Amino acid sequence: MGDSLAEKRWNFEHPLEETEERQCPVREHKDCYNPLPDNPHIGFCFSTSHERDGGRGIKTDHGYIVSPLDVESHLTGKTKEQILQESGESVRTPIYLSDSLFDNVNKVENVLIQLNPQELFDGPAGLTRVLENRESGETHMMRINLESLELYIDQHMEFRIRSTKEENKWIRKRPPKDVVKCILEKQDRTKFQYLKGVVPSAILRSDGSLFNQSGFDPKSGYYSSQDSPLEIPKHPTKKDANDALQIFKKLTSDFPFATETDRMRAIAYPLTIVARPGILGNVPIFCASANTPGTGKTLLTDTLARAVIGQPPPITTQPLKEDETRKALLSYALFNPPTLIIDNVRRAFGDGPLAQIATSSAITDRVLGRSQIARCPFRTVLACTGNNLEFQNDMNRRVVVIEMRTSMESPESRTDFLFPAIKQYATKEWKTYRAAALTMLLAYRLHGTPPARSLGSFEEWYRLVTGTLEWLTGMDILDNRDEVKSFADNDKEWISQVHDWLLAKTDGKKFKASDIFSDAVGMESPFLRFTNLSVSRLGSELKKIRNRVVDGRVLESKRSGGSNSYQVVEKNE
Repeated sequence: MGDSLAEKRWNFEHPLEETEERQCPVREHKDCYNPLPDNPHIGFCFSTSHERDGGRGIKTDHGYIVSPLDVESHLTGKTKEQILQESGESVRTPIYLSDSLFDNVNKVENVLIQLNPQELFDGPAGLTRVLENRESGETHMMRINLESLELYIDQHMEFRIRSTKEENKWIRKRPPKDVVKCILEKQDRTKFQYLKGVVPSAILRSDGSLFNQSGFDPKSGYYSSQDSPLEIPKHPTKKDANDALQIFKKLTSDFPFATETDRMRAIAYPLTIVARPGILGNVPIFCASANTPGTGKTLLTDTLARAVIGQPPPITTQPLKEDETRKALLSYALFNPPTLIIDNVRRAFGDGPLAQIATSSAITDRVLGRSQIARCPFRTVLACTGNNLEFQNDMNRRVVVIEMRTSMESPESRTDFLFPAIKQYATKEWKTYRAAALTMLLAYRLHGTPPARSLGSFEEWYRLVTGTLEWLTGMDILDNRDEVKSFADNDKEWISQVHDWLLAKTDGKKFKASDIFSDAVGMESPFLRFTNLSVSRLGSELKKIRNRVVDGRVLESKRSGGSNSYQVVEKNE
């Protein structure tokens, strides 16, 4: 019968002929042979002289199990391995179905795991496969749908069900839908290894060890798609780390940072992408803020991401509503890309879902197209870009702001670049930069001293990434946090301006959004910060600042006649 899938497949395709004389097909024994009751393709010979007479098969306590492959081996004089090699048939495992759904599911699951333990995983989105995009070469994780799982099972297994008309006859059938659906939807998938994400190459684990080979790493839960190990010193020194830092400084030399510390903040972004699989806690959001359009903020984040992942990072825009933000973040969480860039932010950054994932590392929402609420870990490193970025509420505590400053009126017209095609260069040389990032982090884990202070929700990140750069440069990349707070204070300043403007337009009386819309799109309106302003959008922005006391005043609202009315009033302490 054999243990290998190839043997099972061959036996399944070459059933033994039934014999009324109960004659063993391997030797001419009579009255000593019967087909197995649960598998008509396999016979059992209980002759004591079976092996002595040259019969083949698997010996048991009561006799010999004789398979079609044993018979073929006996008749041809070839080994079973030779027969299988010459047949060249695809391997499909036979599955004999019973009346028990539980048993059938177990049989199929066991074969799925036996086929390739590194092909099917449990993941944030459910049963997951690692797939390669042939066009881009990108490897990513993707949830398997019902049709894909049914096809995959059909490619590797062949199902038989006992005939209701003829005894001991088994009929072929397609993979049972109930079995496939149960495997796909069941909550307990502990038989499968859990896949957190896919990385392009080596990672630093949470214990400080290096995983530098292809395939799945059970210790970290990540799958590496690298084709060959990165060249990283086993015991890197501080000099090795400094040399690695220099190549990142050279890569960023074309960008106009406000200070050298801002350059280090920028370098912290690719370091965080590389370090993320080994950081069990939260990481901040990296925000590239420029004083002038065309300064290169998107080019900076895009280039630094490519330099350590070897492919263009996903880039999206700022959603208009919190529900849209939550759904978008959940979609990304389901396949967990190493990084995501929110480009060209035009409004105050940091709505509820963004603030949530920065400090809780999880997102909860209904899965699109399914009546299911999912809570998924969010381990993607976020970055955003914008001109003179401002932040909502206390989002300033969750970001690392990279300030870019230029005195040029049209910086996009520059031509004096060290790297004229920097994105293509970074993509081509990504292995060098990823190895450099890992060298810095590993050297710090071996020789560095963690910073004396910690940072709220990002302690693990702060000790590793900030600690690495402070160890190498003496710079604290978070020394601008007081300035970042002032960006958040701009929120209060803007609300105060809105209060002043509303009092001037309404004389302190009640109003609706439609009443002030024509003035709100005027030249001196504080609402000009919003593009494509409509009455509905104006009402949404008023709702966001209602009941918030600023400089002793508050915008109150009351629902009447199907719409909200507003009034700016003095608020006594």
